[in-house]
Amino acid sequence: MAMVGVEEAGIVRELVEFATELFVEQDGSEILGAAGFDYDESLARGFIYGPWSVDDDWNGRADRLFEKALEGAAAAMKDVETAFDRANERAAVFAERHGFQLVRDHFTMAMEADDRPRRPDPHIREMTDADRAGIVDLHGRCFERAWPSGEQLLEQLEKGPDRKIFVLYQDGSLAGYHFATVDREVGEAFVDNIGVDERFRGRGIATRLLEHGLAWMFGFDEVGRIELSVRAENTAALKVYEKAGFRKLFAVRQMRMAVKSRP
Repeated sequence: MAMVGVEEAGIVRELVEFATELFVEQDGSEILGAAGFDYDESLARGFIYGPWSVDDDWNGRADRLFEKALEGAAAAMKDVETAFDRANERAAVFAERHGFQLVRDHFTMAMEADDRPRRPDPHIREMTDADRAGIVDLHGRCFERAWPSGEQLLEQLEKGPDRKIFVLYQDGSLAGYHFATVDREVGEAFVDNIGVDERFRGRGIATRLLEHGLAWMFGFDEVGRIELSVRAENTAALKVYEKAGFRKLFAVRQMRMAVKSRP
């Protein structure tokens, strides 16, 4: 998805982490608008962040920034994706104007730190190298053609020690995993991905993985809030998160536009 958060600290964290290419319009030293662009070679997909613009000439400036971002995009790019708060009418009009089509809606959810006791599950452990192939395979089956891929998921671990993948095995097979991230500077943590093998669904695996990850994340004194994003149609996951204490903040609309062949 191509949404970078609401609070300033979260926006800066996302843009820096993904080394997003930024395009701006300015009048002297005053920035009037900006747009970010990322490209994923494995998906042949671009991701547009924004555009953001002051009210004056919003539509024209947003269009110019969008076109500028696409100018340097890889010739192999097949489509470009955007995501925005579903209540953002201006973004919706922009997406419609450029021919973006609905992919799906997501809910951004959050939980605040509380006094309830949280204990790690003794049957869940941090992944080892021996788990890598199984995690890549399971992630690919749970989140087909989505960012990040299984390989990219594992690459995220290299960005710092406050990123963990926890695994749970059942009957000798990988039943599920939980990828969690802590950002001590911002004071937040994130349930990035929970995947459960379809053979083991309906056994409470997702709940156990979630609770284990929450115990780890809330174990940091700096963490006062945990966020996640879940597909709106995933009613089973929504029930798990709501039962755990997460509440919906807003809905995010994910849209995608096919890109015509370019020289």
